[in-house]
Amino acid sequence: MITKRNSQKLKYHIVNSLNIAIAFFVVLVVTSTTMAQTIWNGTVNTSWYNSSQTEFTITTAEQLAGLAQLVNNGNGMAGRIIKLGNNIVLNDTTNWMVTTPINLWIPIGGSQYRPQNDPIGRYFREFSGTFDGAGFVISGVYINSSSDYQGLFGKVNSSGIIKNLGVTVSSIRGGGYVGGLVGYSSGTITNCYATGNVWGIAIGFSEGSCVFSHSYIGGLAGSGGTITNSHATGNVSGTAIVYSESNNTCFSSYVGGLVGFGGTITNSYAIGNVSGANVSGTGPGSLANYTGGLVGVGGTITNSYATGNVSGTGNNIGGLAGSSSTITNSYYNRTTSGQNDNNGRGTPKTTFEMRQQGTYIG
Repeated sequence: MITKRNSQKLKYHIVNSLNIAIAFFVVLVVTSTTMAQTIWNGTVNTSWYNSSQTEFTITTAEQLAGLAQLVNNGNGMAGRIIKLGNNIVLNDTTNWMVTTPINLWIPIGGSQYRPQNDPIGRYFREFSGTFDGAGFVISGVYINSSSDYQGLFGKVNSSGIIKNLGVTVSSIRGGGYVGGLVGYSSGTITNCYATGNVWGIAIGFSEGSCVFSHSYIGGLAGSGGTITNSHATGNVSGTAIVYSESNNTCFSSYVGGLVGFGGTITNSYAIGNVSGANVSGTGPGSLANYTGGLVGVGGTITNSYATGNVSGTGNNIGGLAGSSSTITNSYYNRTTSGQNDNNGRGTPKTTFEMRQQGTYIG
């Protein structure tokens, strides 16, 4: 049953979503014009880190790049708190993407390594600490890669926490796990947002047996563990390509405005357009494709919504979710999404209905 308190809270988010988005941009403009900010010079600074400390405050792009280097070299920051003390600019965001940004970002976590006891295995570094943005913004994130685990953070494990952080004016392109904030997370994301566009192109190959490869693309996270009070406003596009000689289902694509493949999502929303599961390739193998305005596939979704246009191939295309096990008090705009599914994957509402408090009282 939808309580009055929850209905009022959800209505506030939905009715004011455009105002909220506009407010964020106004704040960013005011901030950029009133505070002198130094653009990243491309170097790395790790001198701020001391293994005897557990809490650190970083204020420059060079120090942020140092965090990425430390994590990708094997220091996951377990038990440590990294806090921002300033807005950080990784590239000049004036006339963004009219010219190619100078500085390519290497994600925090996600680098591949092979331990001596398993020289043929594929392992990836993970961020295990707490990153507290303290309400500050990281802007100008530019990634143009074909590799997996792409985002400001590449990979965050179950102990990792990202909170109170905005990622704006970004362009992120990668392979299998791609997100505006994080490529893959099994940890916790709270009070975060991303406004940039995200693209993912994942390629899988198979010779006679199933290739275990998947595409996870989301405006905030490609794959997310627990996400609360967060949103994404950028457009998201996911393309899956597979070459297979097998009749098995070898490849799955998950594309969502907030998360490609999400665990638990609460009080969150996405307003960007989503295009997913544009599959091509060769061979008779079948593929599973899931595309949604909020999530491609979500475990539990509560008090959340989506308003962007949603398009894709296959039967698992939804205005809110391509698929989800449990959805409560969550809606999508059927007027703007181009979708009208009402089979347990989110409730469709017109723009007018989504602005009415009575819609959310039952």
